[in-house]
Amino acid sequence: MVCNAAPKWGVLLLALMTITSPAFALEEWENGPVHEQDLAEILPAQAMDSAPQDAVPPPVSKPEPSPEELARKRHFGWEWFSLSLGWGSLNDIQAYRSGYPIGAYVLGMKTDVSLFTIRRSTYYWTILELHPTFFIGESGLCSRMGYRMPLGGDLDNELRIGIAVGADYLIASTENYLFGPTLTPHIQYIHNFNWGSVGIGFDAAIHITTKTGPLPEHEDDPDLRLTPFPTRLALYFRWSVF
Repeated sequence: MVCNAAPKWGVLLLALMTITSPAFALEEWENGPVHEQDLAEILPAQAMDSAPQDAVPPPVSKPEPSPEELARKRHFGWEWFSLSLGWGSLNDIQAYRSGYPIGAYVLGMKTDVSLFTIRRSTYYWTILELHPTFFIGESGLCSRMGYRMPLGGDLDNELRIGIAVGADYLIASTENYLFGPTLTPHIQYIHNFNWGSVGIGFDAAIHITTKTGPLPEHEDDPDLRLTPFPTRLALYFRWSVF
């Protein structure tokens, strides 16, 4: 009788331990009763579930540009847009009569919008420059090009010396204008940043008259002669974006 009782107590103890284990309780709540042969599969699976997942690698940040790359951006490449605002005079734009000027000059606002300027080590070329005007001034377009002269050993500061070639209306009043090709020698001081540039400039345009507007008060005067080469002088502030 003693020999037969020992195995029974062993079976009862094993059953009690199995029923009261956390693995048994969790698996029985989720999937129903757990049998003794399933215990070996439950414990390793729970151990795997509780293992930490692989850490997601942090995003790779873009490296900061080197000083050499920033210098190349400041000095070379495309200047996409620039705006020039200033003031100047239209000289000898109106007609002459008996050797005396009629309105020898008028003052007007200068507004230039430049698009697509390519910058190389020794030269620049603005592909398109527009000249809008609101009342008195210059209205037309041109292309501007010239030489880049570094100041202080690099192109952070530079002089641009060149010429613009285009065609313009020179508007002196609502009743008087001249039209024709224009040649514009110019000089500009430019300071270049990483994002763009600022500077000042001076234009001395020479206009070649090919067409004129009406001069009602003098249209019947036989001594009337028109100005063949009016000029435009302007000082302006310039701002650009790379």
